[in-house]
Amino acid sequence: MNAPDPLVDVLTQDAAAYGRRDALIASLYQGVTLKQSFAAIASAIADELPIDRASLLRRSGATWKLVATSTQPSVDSRARQVRLLQHLVAECVRDSRSLTFELGVAPHGQRSSTDASNGALDAYLDESGCREFHVETIDDTDDKRASTAFVLERFRYADVDENQPGIANLLRPFRPLLRGAVSNAVQRSELGLGALLGHWLARTWANDATRRRSAGALAALVAVAVLGSLFHVPLTIPVQGRVVASNYRHVFAPADGQIAEVLVRDGELVVADQPLVRIRSAELDRIEQTAHSNLATAEARLDSLLASRSRERTGLAEVEEQTLKSEIEGFQSQLEIGRAQQSEMTVRSPIDGRIDRWDVSQTLDSRPVTRGQFLLDVVSIDDGYDVLLEIPDRHMGDVLAAAAADDQSQLGLTCTLRLLSNPEYSFAGVVEQMDDTAHQTIAGDSVFTARVPLDAYHDGSLRGGATVIANLECGRASAAYVWFRGVVHWWRGQTW
Repeated sequence: MNAPDPLVDVLTQDAAAYGRRDALIASLYQGVTLKQSFAAIASAIADELPIDRASLLRRSGATWKLVATSTQPSVDSRARQVRLLQHLVAECVRDSRSLTFELGVAPHGQRSSTDASNGALDAYLDESGCREFHVETIDDTDDKRASTAFVLERFRYADVDENQPGIANLLRPFRPLLRGAVSNAVQRSELGLGALLGHWLARTWANDATRRRSAGALAALVAVAVLGSLFHVPLTIPVQGRVVASNYRHVFAPADGQIAEVLVRDGELVVADQPLVRIRSAELDRIEQTAHSNLATAEARLDSLLASRSRERTGLAEVEEQTLKSEIEGFQSQLEIGRAQQSEMTVRSPIDGRIDRWDVSQTLDSRPVTRGQFLLDVVSIDDGYDVLLEIPDRHMGDVLAAAAADDQSQLGLTCTLRLLSNPEYSFAGVVEQMDDTAHQTIAGDSVFTARVPLDAYHDGSLRGGATVIANLECGRASAAYVWFRGVVHWWRGQTW
């Protein structure tokens, strides 16, 4: 039997309301760190209530610090508006536990705090330009002191009904949820690795059988760590890199134009000054055609003048003849300059080497180019190749320690290299150059670049861009450190 339509509507509305409330609760309890959690809370409240900005502050000693807002991913503590808000919250807490200001509800506004915070409020309102402002504090569960404050603001102001609820009234049904979410976020941030470990140990050692097994495993782990610290083994750091030519030249387009002919292929051996690409310029072609046309016209006029003049030479005819001859010389000079410029449009190899661009014909043939556009590389095959190794920033401590132990700079560190395309064959190398500053890869990792010459590798199979895997030899270290180096690096990052 179908339910009446009004009942269906009521149930549907209730289900939608419960769904929105569940989504709000889920949004309020996100994040791991205090900054992440407060940012999630501020965004959730700003989305649920008709406000423009929600902010959360945390007490730090005698001062207050703005942790997160709903409008910006990060907080600039040096900004004047941020400092004024922190000062206003401090004054509010000193006077009372809340402060509300609503422009338009009463002729001169309404303020629930004492006059001590009026100056701080006026300064903040002048700086921020907000029309409605509400701040409220949450006490710490231990000492019952105000430890967290949330601020709600509206910046837009329109003609509204005086009976419309202000921010404080709008917040009333959500106040328990907000206070619970803030308290939970503070507890999550204070629950560090030590607290988790203590909780796990308390549960583990409560059972006799589990306690014996855990004690045995812990003793074995301690024994392995102690024995590992007594023995030293080689420390190698695995890194990756790529093959680059020691000597190469980039070739660029000398001017705007269109590729008329590609004269080389990828991998082809060339000599210095050998033509590589011919480029035609429409502007130069137009100038040359105009010069040809003007030259032909001047020569025809001169021939006509010489054929039609009488035996007696007149002064006027001689002047015209000399003028035409001068014009012909000028047009011939223009043609010579145009041919020279067209000759410069032929791109030539700057050095002896090999063409290095796998798609040179597909990319360049009959394509328009602009002045300075990259065309191809010419790689010198006589000067060999280098490997550029990318050493992650987290390993630089071990690299520098090994260099210091050998009483040298990072130069001279030996390494074993393998081509990813031929991993069965390995060869040795020595780091001869290393960058002083790190750079970021496409993946966002911070790395230092080290250069290793490949003088000993002469089988001719190397090509620029080939991937290399390498092991940097960084002396000797305790076996425990070598085995658990990843854990040690992680722990250093967590305890900093």
